[in-house]
Amino acid sequence: MRRAQRLLAALSCAALALVPCCACARGASAPSAALDGPAISLSVDGAEVPVVWEDNQTVTALCALLEEGELLVHTRRYGGFEQVGALATGLPSDDVTVTTAPGDIALYAGDQIVLFYGANTWEYTMLGRIDGLSDAELAALLGGTSAELVLRIVE
Repeated sequence: MRRAQRLLAALSCAALALVPCCACARGASAPSAALDGPAISLSVDGAEVPVVWEDNQTVTALCALLEEGELLVHTRRYGGFEQVGALATGLPSDDVTVTTAPGDIALYAGDQIVLFYGANTWEYTMLGRIDGLSDAELAALLGGTSAELVLRIVE
């Protein structure tokens, strides 16, 4: 597991281009307007992973929450296809029935963040997608019994 974490950390450092979260760029209405705005950084067990975030009210609320400081979320494996962890506070949601894919990040029940390393069909609000990792790398990163997520704003 440590070897996979080191590999992911190296890949992340080499390939990580922090994509600004257009919802975080105050007043931004289009992704191109967000290029100078803050971005949400996500690390899993200490390995920073590149994420493309959705432009929706939920991610906007997540950004507002992160403006107060970084967020630590302890997750647990569920169903053999995801890591799920409770957020300290609820976020606005707009759940729709969706079939997830490995790498998807979603909000479940308004107060739980879910990172997928497999597929599932359920009602979620999509938050984003881990970018640039293979299904095998996602399974190595997220397939353990638990994980520690850190979300923070990067200017």
